[in-house]
Amino acid sequence: MFKLYLNIIVCLSALLIAGAVTAEDNQAATTEYSVWLGSHYTDFKDYPNKVGEYNIGKDDDILPEFKLNVISRSNGKLIYLNSHYYDKENVNAKLKGIFGDRFNFEVQYRSLTKQQGQDLLENMQAQEFAGLNADFTDKSGGKIITHDITDPGADYNYNRHEIMTKISLLLSKKNNLKLVAAHRSILKKGTEQLVTSNHCYSCHLTSKTVEVDKQTHQVEAGLEADVKDYSVGYTMGYRTFKSKIDDPTADYDNAQHPVTGGNGAEFGSRLIYDDTTLPYGVYPETEKMSHKVRLKGKVGKGRIASSFAYSKTTNNKTDLNSDAISGAVNYSVPLSPKTRLIAKASVIKLNADDPFIDLPTYREGTPAPPYIDFDFTRYSSIDRLDGKFSAEVISRLNNRWTLSVLGEFRRIDRDDYPVYNEG
Repeated sequence: MFKLYLNIIVCLSALLIAGAVTAEDNQAATTEYSVWLGSHYTDFKDYPNKVGEYNIGKDDDILPEFKLNVISRSNGKLIYLNSHYYDKENVNAKLKGIFGDRFNFEVQYRSLTKQQGQDLLENMQAQEFAGLNADFTDKSGGKIITHDITDPGADYNYNRHEIMTKISLLLSKKNNLKLVAAHRSILKKGTEQLVTSNHCYSCHLTSKTVEVDKQTHQVEAGLEADVKDYSVGYTMGYRTFKSKIDDPTADYDNAQHPVTGGNGAEFGSRLIYDDTTLPYGVYPETEKMSHKVRLKGKVGKGRIASSFAYSKTTNNKTDLNSDAISGAVNYSVPLSPKTRLIAKASVIKLNADDPFIDLPTYREGTPAPPYIDFDFTRYSSIDRLDGKFSAEVISRLNNRWTLSVLGEFRRIDRDDYPVYNEG
C-alpha cells in the first residue's frame, strides 16, 4: 500500500505540474509551496495497543514525518494540494482543482492503522454449582465453561485505506446543467480475533486469529439543473461490500451425555448442530442501490429546500433485503425585516425482511413427550417510521442580541418493539 501512496503522489504531482505549466502562460499566475519536515517519538507506558491504538510505532521509535502544501492560482483556476505523511500506514493527501465554473474535481487518499487488543476470555471460566455434600463441601460435577486461546499474545491490527474522488462538469450554461459524480473505496486488511463456542458436555470457547480483507466500493452519478426559480437534481448510487477472505470454519463436538458419554438422538436435538465442521464469523456480501431527488428554490416570499430518497440493500449470501424511504423539507421565510421563520419536516420509513429460523425439535427421539419446537420468525427490530417536525422563530433584537424560540415534535413507531406487531 505504501507503493500505492507513492503512485498517487506521483499522479497528483503530474497534475499539479500540468496546472502550473498552464498557469505560467498567464501573467497573474502564482504558486505557493509549503514544506514541513520533522519526526515523532513514541514512548509507550501501560498497555501499548490501547495507548497507541492508531500508531504503528514501537516503544522508543523515532519515525520521520513530513507535510507538503501547494497552491497554484491563475485567472479563474485554482489547484490545491495538501498532504501529510505521518508513517507508512497513516497518510492523508488531497488534490483539488477549480477551473472556473466549467470543471471542478477533488481526489483524496487517507489511511490509518488500528491496533486491537486481545480478549483474554478470563471471565469465561466457571462451573455450575451442583450442591453440597453432608460435610458441606462442594459436590463434584455440574456443567462447566472453559476457554482456549490458540494464539496467546497475538497482535491484532488492520490497515484502513480510503480513496475518494468527486467531479463536477458544466454541460450547458443554459439552465446551468451539470454532471456530478463521485467514487469512494474503503479497503481494510489485517488480522482480527474470532471466538467460537462449542457446547455439548461443556461450554468451550476457542479464540484464534483470522485474516481481514474487506472491500467497500461506492459510485454516484447525477445531473443538476436550474429550471426557472428552482434548482433540481437527481443522483443514483451503487455500493458493494465484500470480504475477500474465505469463511473461517470450526469443528463442533459430537453431542453426548456429560457423565455417561452416551450420544442418543435426544442429545443431538438439544443443539443446533453437532459432529460437523461449519463456517462462523461470516461477513455479509451486500449490494445497495439508491436514488435521490432534490429541489430547492423560491416559494412565495421564502425559500424551500427538499429531498426524497429511496434505497434497497440486498445481502447476496442470505437473499435478505432492506428498504429505506426518506424525505425532508426545509422552508425559510421572513416575517419582518428582523424576524425569520424556519420550518423543517422529515420522515424515514425503514423495513427489513423477516427470515424464518428453523431449529431442531427439542428432545426429539425421547420415548415420551414433551417435544418442544423452537422454530420462529425473526421479526426485524429495524422496521420503523420516524417523523420529525420543528419550527423556529429567530429575531434580531439589536446589534448584540438575538432571540430564538424553537419547538420540535418527533414520533417513532417501531413495528416490532418489543415483540411482533406490538408497536
